[in-house]
Amino acid sequence: MPRYSPERKAALLKKLFPPLNLSVAVVARHEGISEVTLYAWRKQAKAEGAVVPGDKKLQMTGQPKPSSLWCWKPPPCRRSN
Repeated sequence: MPRYSPERKAALLKKLFPPLNLSVAVVARHEGISEVTLYAWRKQAKAEGAVVPGDKKLQMTGQPKPSSLWCWKPPPCRRSN
């Protein structure tokens, strides 16, 4: 099992943030590591006080919530007579 330096871990976690906003799955696939490893690193960084993607602290910084970026509304119902 390879060991990653703290700098490498930080660089990989940084890809989850803007401007890249890559998903854990994409970063894991591209870097050849497991998603579980990335989630564990993210959890560890959060426990150490870092603001990480998926953390509610990010949404309190004035960033729009993902659900407010795109809101689909169904068309009004039309009754047939």
